[in-house]
Amino acid sequence: MRTLWMALAVTVMATGCGPGSKDPPDAGPVPIVDGDGDGISDAHEGAAAQIDTDRDGTPDYRDLDSDGDSLGDAAEAGDHDLTTPPFDSDDDKQPNFRDLDSDGNGRDDELEGLDDLDSDGLGNFADPDNDGDNIPDGDELGPNPSVAADTDNDGTPDLHDRDSDGDGIDDLFETGADFDSDGLANFRDLDSDGDCRADRLERGAEATPRDTDLDRRYDFIDRD
Repeated sequence: MRTLWMALAVTVMATGCGPGSKDPPDAGPVPIVDGDGDGISDAHEGAAAQIDTDRDGTPDYRDLDSDGDSLGDAAEAGDHDLTTPPFDSDDDKQPNFRDLDSDGNGRDDELEGLDDLDSDGLGNFADPDNDGDNIPDGDELGPNPSVAADTDNDGTPDLHDRDSDGDGIDDLFETGADFDSDGLANFRDLDSDGDCRADRLERGAEATPRDTDLDRRYDFIDRD
């Protein structure tokens, strides 16, 4: 019996530890697939579920413009790192490549386009303040976002115009406040303080508006 046990032990050792025994090869990390080369992984584009956002018959993982907004997924992805999820600029849980209004300002991405007006690194479609005047596009668009407001009728809509009312004072200084409570925000009001003296006359000659009495209130919003 003892002899049999020893023979079995030798057999097991020879089988498991002999020179011909090898561990299974390491397959390495599973490759990340991006079938359409848009910088968004097939997994993030819903390949398993065959998601087709714009219902054009081509699933997102094979569609270079998944939401049909004329902006390519490669531009809306945000980056080309396949390990990270695509950008969601307005945090509405709908990534930009599936969102017709990526920045949530009420204006379609197709109308805003890929240009970066204020050179802040964000395309207009993903930028909540296209002209960089610290007034949200949503406030500058007006009541009908598809037809953007153009207060001074100069052909440049307010969300792209740094002097929306054409009074010579940048919107950055005028802000979205309504100093005289007349229903017009200062950046659209030709007489922001309601003193019957036009802002363009009170602004002064410098790029920074005049503050005659040095009370830290620009003349165009100073009644004294």
